[in-house]
Amino acid sequence: MKVPTSSISRKNLTEPRSYAVRSSRTTSSQKRSIQTHWAEYGIDLEKEQSNFKKIFGFKKRILVEIGFGSGESLLYLAKNYKNFSFLGIEVYLSGIGSVLRRAKKQGIQNLKIINGDAQRAFENFIEKGSIEVMIIFHPDPWPKRKHHKRRLLNESFIENVHKALKKGGWFYIKTDWQEYSEIIQKKIERSPNWSKMEEGDLPSVLNSIPNSKYEIKALERGKKVRKLIFKKN
Repeated sequence: MKVPTSSISRKNLTEPRSYAVRSSRTTSSQKRSIQTHWAEYGIDLEKEQSNFKKIFGFKKRILVEIGFGSGESLLYLAKNYKNFSFLGIEVYLSGIGSVLRRAKKQGIQNLKIINGDAQRAFENFIEKGSIEVMIIFHPDPWPKRKHHKRRLLNESFIENVHKALKKGGWFYIKTDWQEYSEIIQKKIERSPNWSKMEEGDLPSVLNSIPNSKYEIKALERGKKVRKLIFKKN
């Protein structure tokens, strides 16, 4: 199977990328995992754009993670919550290759992967009112002011998340950048369509996620991991 370069064409995208274009660092092992397991776990949006319900069914509980990186949280959840279906969206093939290898090794069957731009996936693939839980852990903060326009969590993206969530659906964000967390919170709280929740309100599927290696290192450096939790009204 040909290694995917991206499931979503960017030729019609007008907004700046929320991710940096990096030279490939995908190992031969990660490439083999993609070639071997993509047919089982991968979603090619160019071919399956209108088949969201066919892939996930009509009554499934669905959790989406955007930018899953090494996939620690995504794999933990998929392994431990078999009553959910999981969709991971990631632009970097290195992370996808690692996740596919471990998912297959662990016998995980309730997971699908998209390689591509999250904004386009929400606009063109994910059904409105279909998602129970949406998580974004440590999105790129793009700290330089000139790059703030690249930040993923802008007004249009937040609106797309709201449309995708079921009524009462959860939107859970974690970041160790205080300034970014404050901006995200203000953007979401401007809308009456969300209720701000506390960590103690989280359902078990979210309350059980262990700290990632990134978070452990951040905490060791004295950084605070901020948790933003909202529920769709």
